[in-house]
Amino acid sequence: MKQAHRFKLGGQIGFSLLLILYGSLLLLNNFDVIEIGSIWRSWPLIVIAVGIYKLVQAESIANTRSGIWWIFLGAWLHVSFNHIWGLSFRDTWPMIIVAWGISILWEGYMKQAHKKSPPSPFAEENGYGQ
Repeated sequence: MKQAHRFKLGGQIGFSLLLILYGSLLLLNNFDVIEIGSIWRSWPLIVIAVGIYKLVQAESIANTRSGIWWIFLGAWLHVSFNHIWGLSFRDTWPMIIVAWGISILWEGYMKQAHKKSPPSPFAEENGYGQ
C-alpha cells in the first residue's frame, strides 16, 4: 500500500513541477524577459498531460473515462487552436458532441458488463467477495 501511495505522490510532484515550469516560462514571456514563441501554441498539451496523469492514476472505470476525456479534449483543443490539417474550432466542434455520445454509450455498456460479470473466485479467497 505504501508503494502505491509513494507512486501517486511522485506523480503529483513531477506533474506539479511541470506546471510550475510551464507557467513560469509563460509568465517570463509575458514580461518580455524571454521569447518562447511557439511554446504558447502548445498549451493544450497541458490538458493532455492532465488526462495522462488521470489515466495513470485511475483506480476505477470512471477515473479511466475521465482521463480519456481530458486527453480527447486536449487533443481537440490542440488540433483546433493550431489549425492542424487545416481544421479550426468551426470545423471540429461537432466532435465534442460525438465524443459525448460515445461516452454515454460506453458508460451504459460498462454498467451492463459489470452487472453480468460473475464475481471473481479470487475475490472471495482474499476477503473481497464478502
